[in-house]
Amino acid sequence: MNVKLLLTSATSVMPKTARKGDAGMDCYANEFVVIEHGHTKKVPLGFAVELPEGFEMQVRGRSSMSLKGILCHTGTIDSGYRGEVSAIITNLGPDTAIISRGDRIAQVIVTHYVGTVFVPVASLNESERGTAGFGSTGV
Repeated sequence: MNVKLLLTSATSVMPKTARKGDAGMDCYANEFVVIEHGHTKKVPLGFAVELPEGFEMQVRGRSSMSLKGILCHTGTIDSGYRGEVSAIITNLGPDTAIISRGDRIAQVIVTHYVGTVFVPVASLNESERGTAGFGSTGV
């Protein structure tokens, strides 16, 4: 898969897995960002990608950041997008979050998807679960 680094300094980092067999590739902040408690900001990740048709890239949070109250919202990068990949970060922690260029702040996962066409119908086939939703299987 083709990836173009957008950083020009020696600190440019290609998204990469930390260990063999990891699904998520760590991503690094492309700029210094300050996020006050309760605020959300877009943080550029310093790369663009050329995904093949039938694939998507999901930007996701890192558990170590989530434990600090720094949440990365899930986002999808489609195969036709060629701009800089960014993370949307919300600070729910008690303190101001300081993100420095080069900090690992998100991860990406590339997945294959099946294109779907929705067909409007008047009713759906019955199932064992039916309309039982949240908590329907117990706590």
